[in-house]
Amino acid sequence: MSNIAFVANFHLTDVFLAIARELQGLNMVYWFVVSEFDKKKLCAAGVQDENIIYMPMSASFETSIYSHCDIALNELIFSDRILRYKPSEAKTYLESLAVCIDNALSRLDITIIFGESTWSHERIISKIAKRYDLYYLAPHTVRFPSGRFGFFEGESQEKLFNSGGMSCATHGLELPVWEKPSYVKINDQKLLNAKSLSSKVVRLRNFITKKNIDSESPTNGTDWWTRLIYGAGEEINKLMYNFIRKSTTLDIAEMRYFLYALHKQPESSIDVLGRFYDDQLKNIQVLHRCLPSKCKLVVKEHSNAIGDRSFLFYKKVKQMADVVLIEENCDTQTLIKSSLGVFTVSGTIAYEAAYLGVPSFTFVKMFFNVLPKCNHITIEKLRSINTLEDLLLDKAISSNLEAIRSILDNSHEGVFTDVVTMPNVLEASNKDNLVRGFQKVIDFCLADAKSNRI
Repeated sequence: MSNIAFVANFHLTDVFLAIARELQGLNMVYWFVVSEFDKKKLCAAGVQDENIIYMPMSASFETSIYSHCDIALNELIFSDRILRYKPSEAKTYLESLAVCIDNALSRLDITIIFGESTWSHERIISKIAKRYDLYYLAPHTVRFPSGRFGFFEGESQEKLFNSGGMSCATHGLELPVWEKPSYVKINDQKLLNAKSLSSKVVRLRNFITKKNIDSESPTNGTDWWTRLIYGAGEEINKLMYNFIRKSTTLDIAEMRYFLYALHKQPESSIDVLGRFYDDQLKNIQVLHRCLPSKCKLVVKEHSNAIGDRSFLFYKKVKQMADVVLIEENCDTQTLIKSSLGVFTVSGTIAYEAAYLGVPSFTFVKMFFNVLPKCNHITIEKLRSINTLEDLLLDKAISSNLEAIRSILDNSHEGVFTDVVTMPNVLEASNKDNLVRGFQKVIDFCLADAKSNRI
């Protein structure tokens, strides 16, 4: 069996389409689709109707909740940035969707599914694929070194998928100097562009005309009023943020401190990967309780998250003794190097800190925990210690060089992102790299599946 499938996802669909055209050794390529925009895009590209599994919210699927009682629908809904606003409708949809996906996977002879693990429908596909011993692989940047991507199996980014052998020669490898991941630079530029008057006018026009809104899709089908309240609230939060007094690096120059980096939210890195640790105020409160005497907890906002949180959130942070809210534009590397340790849910800042030799801690398991100073931490662990300084006593038993070799061995050359985030993602050289990475993983998975059937 050499059938694969992709989960269409708006602007990422263009990238999947370009890759699918170049893949070799496949009988059939199927597409799981929830958006009418994606369905039209696929049809325009020549994909046949029988290869599209279309799953809009209005579709009437056969339902059988009992056969899928092992799927925690409430957790899926709560983690979904759209469906959380309409839980009753969402639950009915997801119950029937699970049956639709189950039926499709049982009859289409699919071995590998490529998609993200952001939306509820993607996560359900992942869960049911696992039930059938199929591969659900999520391609994603490895953050650092730049220009590389890997595959993660299922919903987590705990471990890079090993497709057999090495992706590159690592003998004689020297550690590169840390640099901002390419996607951070792109996001910073997008943030700068979004502040312009022309960008605001375009967003207002799109809001009024409901451009790109598909009421049948679970990914953007919120009503006009919800969108208005959310958009207005974001603008108010941005305005009020300016009235919050924040410290600078000069203010903390003589302090002993740990650093906590906030995530942009909603975002899959915190709402999906970091679920159960997605209450970031609670995370700060827990760390605050564990502070050693004469030590501070410095909290840094994400530069792309201005507007995500209310004035009340920052007020509660600042009311905690020994907690310092610092300017979001302070140099991150300076903050890291002067800190005793860095905490985050799943953020790249933990990767950077450990790479620079500073102890770091993630609340969920991440693939970069392979770095000797990058540790997975839980609230239960924090309850068992005297202060945060106890966490600094762990001894490293490996090296950054070994960790980076491991990441390089299980990743592939190429920048993987959508065509809006990076318009030149499908330029020939990068597209060829992406195709090689996908082809290698496909060949490995098909061979593995064949050997298991013999």
